[in-house]
Amino acid sequence: MDMEFPDLNDLLDAEYFRHASAESVFSHLSRLPPPESYGCDNVQPRTLGVLTSRPEPLIRLGLARYCSNRETIASMLSEASATIRCAALSNRNIKHGDITVRKQIPYAIYEQILNSGEPAEILALLSNPSVSHKLLGKVVGRKIPVQPMEDQRWWALMRCVGSNPGLRHTISGSHHEVAAHVDPIRALWGLLWDAERCSTAEDCLREIYRFIHFIMPVSKGPQDMLDVLASRWTDPIHSASPDDPFENLRRTCARRYAETLSSDDARAAALQLHPDRAIRLGYYEGIRLAPGFDLTTACQRDDDACLSALAGNPTLHLRNNHALRAAAFRSAAASNFSRAAMHQIALRLAKEDPKKYGDYPDRRREPRGSLR
Repeated sequence: MDMEFPDLNDLLDAEYFRHASAESVFSHLSRLPPPESYGCDNVQPRTLGVLTSRPEPLIRLGLARYCSNRETIASMLSEASATIRCAALSNRNIKHGDITVRKQIPYAIYEQILNSGEPAEILALLSNPSVSHKLLGKVVGRKIPVQPMEDQRWWALMRCVGSNPGLRHTISGSHHEVAAHVDPIRALWGLLWDAERCSTAEDCLREIYRFIHFIMPVSKGPQDMLDVLASRWTDPIHSASPDDPFENLRRTCARRYAETLSSDDARAAALQLHPDRAIRLGYYEGIRLAPGFDLTTACQRDDDACLSALAGNPTLHLRNNHALRAAAFRSAAASNFSRAAMHQIALRLAKEDPKKYGDYPDRRREPRGSLR
């Protein structure tokens, strides 16, 4: 008969944790390395059995917060203590809402939390960077909770999603990291032209703009999306205001789309010639400028606003592109607002070559006197 040898470390650890203080156990659990992959346990079976049999609240909290065993976390989600449930929902070693955990943690639990859970539970779930991107996509797309949801509740959920560090990281992340959150990205783009699920009320616009401006990574979208934006997200009451929130939304969306293109791309021409000024300015801010970019023609159409937008474009290299720099100064000199336009160019040069142009004052107001 073959002898079965136990895991010696597991055996000794289990005996130690049977007698260790709750503070020592919590300290140990908080230092556990993440599992090699989702689904692997970071606590050995015998040790886990000992810890789950202990009733101390601090040990329960440590298991809920750091243990990667799905059955253990499922039992924590049914606890009466809201603190324990929040700890389990914020556990980064569990891919909450993913199809791989549904055998141990039914999807209905997450729907119930989003429908009627405590605010702290909802925040713990939606701000967890390990939560399933498909679940986040359903929240953003207003497909979950399953019950009819008022705008105020949806905005609150959107703010929770917006605090998710996993989504924020995709701003500068690799294509793989962006792809990992493709569902909420697509859901948000879809809301922009879905009248049934998203009104154009200013409060709703504010939440969407916050989400796109701070979280949305570069994303390719359908070309006609910008035409829909130009027609749907326009408000004649605000159109004369320099801080028109509707124009800011259209401009930011156009910038995000333009970031995927180069100025010599055929699709970019539709942005530069678009009848909506906000979309054109977004194009100037986000486009990857090719060497043959025609700055003079662009400035003739949009005057100093074009130069102001281009000043924030990271691919505008005036220092090494003599032709572009000369065109910028010519366009600024011909501008109706030449002092402000020259100021923008000088600030950009000072940023690109601080040794040569760094003594130019970086002021929030335009400098006194004419720069012509």
